[in-house]
Amino acid sequence: MGIGTKLLSEIEAFGEETQAKGILIETTVSNTGAQKLYESNGYQKVTERFFYERKNKHKKNKTD
Repeated sequence: MGIGTKLLSEIEAFGEETQAKGILIETTVSNTGAQKLYESNGYQKVTERFFYERKNKHKKNKTD
């Protein structure tokens, strides 16, 4: 059992202990290794969600 699978097992156990309604895992489109891991452990790709990101603007220090 690899590290990724062990981590998923721990997440799932925690979810059951806390009576979570589900588990949502996020990865990048290019991370096919993680996608294969999730799918081989029974996770399904969710196509109904959109994720948005706004990167923080870097504030200049007063000394800049």
